[in-house]
Amino acid sequence: MTLNSKILRSAFLAVALGAGVFGCATVKDANAERPTMDTDTATPAATATETPVAPAPIAAPPPEEAETAPKIIAESPDIGPQSEPVFMIPMTMSEMTIIDLYMTIRGVLQAQSVHDVDPDQLSKGAIDGMLKTLSPHDSYLTPEQLDVLKGNEKPKTGVGVIVSVEKDIGSIRIIEAIKGGGAHKAGLQADDQIIAINGETLTKNNFKTLYESIGGPADTTVSIRVRRDDQDLDFTITRAPFTIPSVSSKMIGDVSYVALRDFLHDDSPKKIQTALTQAAKHNPAGYIIDLRSNTGGLLEQAATLVDMFVDSTDPILTVRKRGGHIAETFNATPGDMLNGKKLVVLINDGSASASEILAGALKDFGRATIIGTQSFGKGSVQIVLPLSVKFPDRKDAIKFTNALYHLPSGTSIQGVGIMPDILVEGVEDVFPEHERDLENTLDNPEGTTPAVQPQSTCAINDNVTPATVIADARISTKTVDKALLCALDHIRGTPKQTTTTPVPPAPQPGV
Repeated sequence: MTLNSKILRSAFLAVALGAGVFGCATVKDANAERPTMDTDTATPAATATETPVAPAPIAAPPPEEAETAPKIIAESPDIGPQSEPVFMIPMTMSEMTIIDLYMTIRGVLQAQSVHDVDPDQLSKGAIDGMLKTLSPHDSYLTPEQLDVLKGNEKPKTGVGVIVSVEKDIGSIRIIEAIKGGGAHKAGLQADDQIIAINGETLTKNNFKTLYESIGGPADTTVSIRVRRDDQDLDFTITRAPFTIPSVSSKMIGDVSYVALRDFLHDDSPKKIQTALTQAAKHNPAGYIIDLRSNTGGLLEQAATLVDMFVDSTDPILTVRKRGGHIAETFNATPGDMLNGKKLVVLINDGSASASEILAGALKDFGRATIIGTQSFGKGSVQIVLPLSVKFPDRKDAIKFTNALYHLPSGTSIQGVGIMPDILVEGVEDVFPEHERDLENTLDNPEGTTPAVQPQSTCAINDNVTPATVIADARISTKTVDKALLCALDHIRGTPKQTTTTPVPPAPQPGV
């Protein structure tokens, strides 16, 4: 087979790239946009006066050639005679034919597609598509996506609020005004209800347009009217860069509450430790760690957090690679920073990956009561490999699955998830699909394992409404935070707003 420069350049991309940089267990970018990539043009586009020429058929190599794997050391004429030789990995003639096939298809698309074809986009899409045939969590990462996974996400620009949106009734409730953001500086508070933007009252008909108008470039302003305790207040807010903290904490009466948004920031365990240490000064009745809609991040952080609460030397989790080979074991160390005080972990169907490690391990150790709904079910571990390890000028990366993790009990939650000890009734899913529903999802190594039955269920009493609960337990003016109320009543041990009912044991086979 003749090796032209196009084939050489394409084949060079197939060189083994080396070891990963950090382990990660995340679904955050499972639905990320198809990315784009730099590569050289294969075939010039056909002009309007040219007669399209069908690509020449690609002859299959003789059987004896297909079996060989010659090591190629070549000098690409496009790089220059004075350049270093291009070293290729061993490759069969059949594999080179596949590369030639890709270049041929790309050339046809550039010449004849009705679309304005960007070869960079095609190449990055091909890489992303190749990875996604293996797992829904394998993907190409743009430089921006890589920064997010490294915890280096650039600050967002806007008014700096986290809101609960109810499109059906045209309602926007502020859950949190980010400290240091424009809304916080202007005086907006949690539970403020936004009723007008730039002088126009929110309705179902104009909701989308007005909601989108809240954001905007830095140093511009927006006028917002909120309803607070039956009073209407007007604010003029200057938009500015802001960063959403990975950890937030507060006291809810006599209970310490800490919310962890992700496992991507290196200082998150330290921030949680600081928050809980401060809360301990108030001698709380117990502690709540909220992992709802936390889609994961770094596996090592989850193991670190488990160790903070477990007085043991037993394994926290094991990481198993192809064939079940144990690649790494994380063991606990003696000491529980909460000294055995009541601990509740809140989860929902959006709690995935590293969140499931933390919740599942604490459940296996019997250290925490898990409250909420069944988790997402992602039991795999991904390696993030920056392409700069082979191509120094690149700032993008690939992410691929290289292991499954097993909890202290030895079980894998892949496709199953964590069933809470106390299942909260009447809570809707926040994710349209779970791990088991995704295309190309991995099988659980233990086979089809049903989720463990919850010990109890928790329901909100009929007389409980948003008007009768504290502000912290309201999701919106129409909805209470059922899981949080269940957690608060569980810690205090004197339920007033909830009813917890034991689930009868499942019937045993043959009984």
